[in-house]
Amino acid sequence: MINAAGQVYVPTPDESLLSEATRSYFAAFARAGNPNFDNGVVWPPLDGEADRYLAIGDGIEERRGFRGADCDFWDVWLPEAYPYRVS
Repeated sequence: MINAAGQVYVPTPDESLLSEATRSYFAAFARAGNPNFDNGVVWPPLDGEADRYLAIGDGIEERRGFRGADCDFWDVWLPEAYPYRVS
């Protein structure tokens, strides 16, 4: 693989797995409107009460409470869920 600077870059096995998982989430979402795919970590639906999210980084896992205090600030200004909420 050649990067933007023209240098050869060989991704690590972990980077390759992350890249494949990311492509799979996007492809599943484009195909069916749901990012989940077979054998992938489940991307939880939007739910402000449960405050779950999918952490994608060194690994992929469901977590809770992403920057809770920062995000809770918006509850005052945007108290209702958006209409595109997926359940």
